[in-house]
Amino acid sequence: MHSGTCTYNRSGGGACGYKDAVEQAPLSSMVSTGGPSLFYSAKECGACYQIQLISYYPASVVITDGCPGGPCDSDSVHFDLSGAAFGAMANSGHSNPLCRVLLIQDRR
Repeated sequence: MHSGTCTYNRSGGGACGYKDAVEQAPLSSMVSTGGPSLFYSAKECGACYQIQLISYYPASVVITDGCPGGPCDSDSVHFDLSGAAFGAMANSGHSNPLCRVLLIQDRR
Protein backbone atom coordinates (compact mmCIF):
# COMPACT_ATOMS: atom_id res chain seq x y z
CA MET A 1 0.00 0.00 0.00
CA HIS A 2 1.12 3.53 -0.81
CA SER A 3 -0.15 6.80 0.63
CA GLY A 4 -1.26 9.78 -1.41
CA THR A 5 -4.08 12.26 -1.89
CA CYS A 6 -7.21 12.51 -3.99
CA THR A 7 -9.60 15.19 -5.23
CA TYR A 8 -12.85 15.12 -7.22
CA ASN A 9 -13.20 16.16 -10.86
CA ARG A 10 -15.64 15.49 -13.70
CA SER A 11 -14.97 12.32 -15.64
CA GLY A 12 -14.16 12.58 -19.29
CA GLY A 13 -12.41 10.77 -22.08
CA GLY A 14 -9.06 12.33 -21.30
CA ALA A 15 -5.71 11.96 -23.02
CA CYS A 16 -6.00 8.17 -23.21
CA GLY A 17 -8.74 8.41 -25.85
CA TYR A 18 -11.51 6.60 -23.97
CA LYS A 19 -14.01 9.42 -24.73
CA ASP A 20 -17.62 8.35 -23.98
CA ALA A 21 -16.50 4.80 -23.17
CA VAL A 22 -15.72 5.91 -19.60
CA GLU A 23 -19.48 6.02 -18.94
CA GLN A 24 -20.03 2.41 -20.08
CA ALA A 25 -19.06 -0.97 -18.61
CA PRO A 26 -16.51 -2.09 -17.69
CA LEU A 27 -15.30 1.40 -16.64
CA SER A 28 -18.76 2.68 -15.59
CA SER A 29 -17.30 6.10 -14.72
CA MET A 30 -14.92 4.56 -12.16
CA VAL A 31 -12.01 6.53 -13.59
CA SER A 32 -9.33 8.93 -12.43
CA THR A 33 -6.66 11.21 -13.76
CA GLY A 34 -3.23 10.65 -12.30
CA GLY A 35 -0.66 13.09 -10.98
CA PRO A 36 2.82 13.21 -12.54
CA SER A 37 4.05 10.12 -10.69
CA LEU A 38 1.09 8.10 -12.02
CA PHE A 39 0.69 9.56 -15.51
CA TYR A 40 3.82 10.22 -17.53
CA SER A 41 3.28 10.64 -21.28
CA ALA A 42 0.28 8.29 -21.28
CA LYS A 43 2.38 5.29 -20.13
CA GLU A 44 -0.22 4.57 -17.43
CA CYS A 45 -3.32 4.68 -19.64
CA GLY A 46 -5.60 1.87 -18.53
CA ALA A 47 -3.70 1.15 -15.29
CA CYS A 48 -6.05 -0.03 -12.56
CA TYR A 49 -5.63 1.07 -8.93
CA GLN A 50 -7.56 0.26 -5.79
CA ILE A 51 -7.86 3.36 -3.62
CA GLN A 52 -9.31 3.71 -0.15
CA LEU A 53 -10.00 6.48 2.33
CA ILE A 54 -9.24 5.47 5.87
CA SER A 55 -12.49 4.07 7.39
CA TYR A 56 -14.31 4.19 4.03
CA TYR A 57 -14.93 1.63 1.30
CA PRO A 58 -12.25 0.93 -1.35
CA ALA A 59 -12.87 1.65 -5.02
CA SER A 60 -11.05 0.46 -8.13
CA VAL A 61 -10.35 3.09 -10.79
CA VAL A 62 -8.73 3.14 -14.23
CA ILE A 63 -6.34 5.96 -15.17
CA THR A 64 -7.71 7.81 -18.23
CA ASP A 65 -5.79 11.12 -18.23
CA GLY A 66 -3.09 13.23 -16.63
CA CYS A 67 -4.11 15.44 -13.72
CA PRO A 68 -4.78 19.11 -14.62
CA GLY A 69 -2.50 20.75 -12.03
CA GLY A 70 -3.21 22.21 -8.60
CA PRO A 71 -2.81 19.55 -5.88
CA CYS A 72 -1.70 17.08 -8.54
CA ASP A 73 1.60 18.87 -9.05
CA SER A 74 2.62 18.93 -5.40
CA ASP A 75 1.98 15.34 -4.32
CA SER A 76 4.03 12.28 -5.15
CA VAL A 77 0.86 10.17 -5.60
CA HIS A 78 -2.39 11.94 -6.48
CA PHE A 79 -5.68 10.75 -8.00
CA ASP A 80 -8.23 13.24 -9.39
CA LEU A 81 -11.30 11.00 -9.23
CA SER A 82 -14.55 11.01 -11.19
CA GLY A 83 -17.66 11.75 -9.16
CA ALA A 84 -18.70 8.10 -9.36
CA ALA A 85 -15.37 6.89 -7.97
CA PHE A 86 -15.29 9.54 -5.25
CA GLY A 87 -18.85 8.75 -4.14
CA ALA A 88 -18.22 5.00 -4.18
CA MET A 89 -15.77 5.35 -1.30
CA ALA A 90 -18.21 7.24 0.92
CA ASN A 91 -20.54 5.78 3.47
CA SER A 92 -24.09 5.88 2.10
CA GLY A 93 -25.39 9.46 1.97
CA HIS A 94 -22.11 11.03 3.06
CA SER A 95 -20.28 11.84 -0.20
CA ASN A 96 -20.64 15.64 0.12
CA PRO A 97 -18.35 15.94 3.18
CA LEU A 98 -15.63 14.23 1.12
CA CYS A 99 -15.36 17.07 -1.42
CA ARG A 100 -11.86 18.28 -0.64
CA VAL A 101 -8.29 16.98 -0.84
CA LEU A 102 -8.18 13.72 1.12
CA LEU A 103 -5.52 11.28 2.22
CA ILE A 104 -5.79 7.86 0.63
CA GLN A 105 -4.03 4.52 0.41
CA ASP A 106 -3.59 2.89 -2.99
CA ARG A 107 -2.25 -0.24 -4.59
CA ARG A 108 -1.97 -1.31 -8.19
